[in-house]
Amino acid sequence: MSNLTLERPRALSEPSVTGWMVLLAPVALVASTYPVFQLAKLLLDDAVGGQLAWFVGMSFYWLAWGAAFSLWILGPRRVWELVRPRRATPGLVSLVAFLVVMAVAVRFLVPGMGYPDATAGALALLVISTFANGFFEELFWRGVFYQTFRHSRLLRVIWPSIWFGLWHLVPGSISAGGIGVGMVIGPVFMGLYLAYLTTRTGTIWWAILAHAIGGLVMIS
Repeated sequence: MSNLTLERPRALSEPSVTGWMVLLAPVALVASTYPVFQLAKLLLDDAVGGQLAWFVGMSFYWLAWGAAFSLWILGPRRVWELVRPRRATPGLVSLVAFLVVMAVAVRFLVPGMGYPDATAGALALLVISTFANGFFEELFWRGVFYQTFRHSRLLRVIWPSIWFGLWHLVPGSISAGGIGVGMVIGPVFMGLYLAYLTTRTGTIWWAILAHAIGGLVMIS
């Protein structure tokens, strides 16, 4: 008699303890960052053109979730494997360029985008944030979920992309323009594309580049 046994595919199995922590992390992220943004707004008010409170909240988000949580879940070796620079090919460049072109279209065709009245200090914080967002957001929203749920498109791509959009309501809650549906929908589609790019390449290096360059376009 054969000793062969059949295992249920991993994509259909229950998430591990680590998997559940990653799955519920977006909920905890929103719950923990919202009061930080509100407190920063209360204490710093309109300092540095209104951008300092936002930057303080983002710094907490980058360090607590993008850095600490991602490193805890993945470990240094996996983080390096995900973020290390890769050799460019025409196909990869075109995938990155597509997102950058979309950013250009949004920046110049959608009313109210950009920061035409930003002070020099506020602009400096925005420039720093584009690179920090490119690295830490991709490490958390794409890297952690890609590594944890490789066999489930729902949990690897769709779930984090939805929460990536919802998360933007947190910093939007202290922005001068307020919050709106577009603040969620745009990032959801961006998250879906960056998750596709990560899955396609097996790295977040290209997603980091696309995210950072797109961010620079948005503040230009």
